[in-house]
Amino acid sequence: MLEAEHLCDRVAFLHEGDIKAIGTPRELKEQYSENTITIEKQNGEVEVIHNEPEQAQLIYDLMNTSQIKRIYTNEPNLGEIFMTITGRDLT
Repeated sequence: MLEAEHLCDRVAFLHEGDIKAIGTPRELKEQYSENTITIEKQNGEVEVIHNEPEQAQLIYDLMNTSQIKRIYTNEPNLGEIFMTITGRDLT
């Protein structure tokens, strides 16, 4: 699936003969995303927040006080989307 993410303009997920989802890898990731961000702080704490405008002040405050070590977006990869749609693993 990683290769499909990088090489394909559009992908379709087939399950038992039916197309369950179709779109660009980016569209599918956005559609199945939980829309959250994980913030890893300098002290080792991890905080998961919703990617919403109201949270901007929290991120700003953490950045302003040099508390952020890393920030991750929590978007699924195509393999995870496949498992969500079909309930099956890729193996």
